[in-house]
Amino acid sequence: PCYPSNYYTDKLNTNTNTNTNTPPTQTGDQNTQNNTSQTTQTNTTSETKVQETKKEDEQKTEKRKIVQLTDDYIKNLENYLNSQEKELRITAAKEVYERLSEDDSRKDDKALTALINKMLQDPAGEVRVLALAALEERICTGDDYTVNLLTKMQSDSANYGMDAEDASKILLKMSGKVVEKEFPVKETKNNDKKESDKA
Repeated sequence: PCYPSNYYTDKLNTNTNTNTNTPPTQTGDQNTQNNTSQTTQTNTTSETKVQETKKEDEQKTEKRKIVQLTDDYIKNLENYLNSQEKELRITAAKEVYERLSEDDSRKDDKALTALINKMLQDPAGEVRVLALAALEERICTGDDYTVNLLTKMQSDSANYGMDAEDASKILLKMSGKVVEKEFPVKETKNNDKKESDKA
């Protein structure tokens, strides 16, 4: 027979049986599928957030050509600064200033600092001015010997007291310690307008 024996007589019970025959784990399977999809979504969003923060933390770099500080180069600069000719000493002083200004990491370089100290004692005003400018612009931090030289210059009345005035300013700047601190970047209104225009 195509139908069971109690198909006509017990129709209500067969309905309940068909309902009970449906696997109860189907809703559970749907829940587990929903849970796994939610966890994968949260995982992907957390991964994208981590990647975005890593991109923000990475600093953009660029390649620049700079002069390498070799022993021969430093010796040549020192020989030029020891020269009797004023023009050669000025040329060497300009080189020292350029080497300091082209790379921020050289501000504490001992060899360049020693050359700056030599420049501070030069009889030519142009050479001393370059050394003072390097110290004032903080491209060279100097050392204890630099402080002693500036202190002597501060009490010297030669060159109409101009070196003494510059030495006083530099000593004041050197007394303050420079540290790095992170500040929130404020977005300008112009950038907001540009983004709204693009949208």
